[in-house]
Amino acid sequence: DPEPDLATAASGNPRALVAPRLDLQDRPESRFFNAAYLYALREYTHAGVVTDTGIINLAKSTAEVARFIKLAAQQALPKNHICTVDQDAAQGLSGLKFTQWLGGLYHEHAQIIDPKLLIKQWTNDANKLAKRATKIEKHKGVWQVRGQDGALLAASEVLFVCAGADICALLPLPVRFTRGQICWHAKEIAPAKSVTYGGYAAPYKGGIMLGATHAHVGAGQDGRIADADNAENIRAFSALTGANVDEENWQARAAIRVTTKDTLPIAQTHEQGLFILSGLGSRGFMLAPLLGEALVSQTLGEPAPWCQKTAVRFGRERKSDPKRT
Repeated sequence: DPEPDLATAASGNPRALVAPRLDLQDRPESRFFNAAYLYALREYTHAGVVTDTGIINLAKSTAEVARFIKLAAQQALPKNHICTVDQDAAQGLSGLKFTQWLGGLYHEHAQIIDPKLLIKQWTNDANKLAKRATKIEKHKGVWQVRGQDGALLAASEVLFVCAGADICALLPLPVRFTRGQICWHAKEIAPAKSVTYGGYAAPYKGGIMLGATHAHVGAGQDGRIADADNAENIRAFSALTGANVDEENWQARAAIRVTTKDTLPIAQTHEQGLFILSGLGSRGFMLAPLLGEALVSQTLGEPAPWCQKTAVRFGRERKSDPKRT
């Protein structure tokens, strides 16, 4: 990584929401998403990086209300992980008033975590090299990583490429890039529970954190702050709650997400000894722990936490499924 601090890009927000990715269809990848969510919850609890629990997901359409009801009835996760909530219950849980209401789904065990603390803990014993990798090549069975001046940065028979906004500088992958900006302030309008509504509002250090904008951009990091994006986040929250929120003196942060056309991650063996993990979108903290375990299991010849169909679905040359819900 070019930065000494590994939490400078999309993984470096002050807080991250870890919520399930739910699917009405019983697909191999759907089962993996449920397992990944539960695995992530366990790992973050063990790491001691959970700052809050409980996320209320508000419906944005009548069709989504119907979907919420079906998901709650389906109960693909263990008991008490998913339930529908009415407006009074959602307001009671969050401490917010909602002027717009269609329906809600409550994830009682979903987590809000401290990403910087997590990354520091998980990489504390790792050897770190603050250099930008620009080329990957194989020479006599060994993968070599080279820097901007062509210098050899690292060499190994096994190489994991876990990259975000700059992934295409190393490997030609079918990915897309979106820029997201969040903002936070020590406002008195602090939610007791996090709420998602297209954007999200989360408690942060006695105040509130709002996110996140979504704009399609090109490859490469872009951390520039836009006042218009702060205003977009604040006005979306104000429209939801009817609160008159001052737009001045907010802190903000922006980063680039990497996504795929079908919104599935890329986690695969690219070539012998070369493994790729990318395209996690806004669900990196939910997906990455178990995806990483899956790739390492492949490397070591151990049983992997996914079936062969899921492995194919997460490959870069997969065919899109038009019936995904």
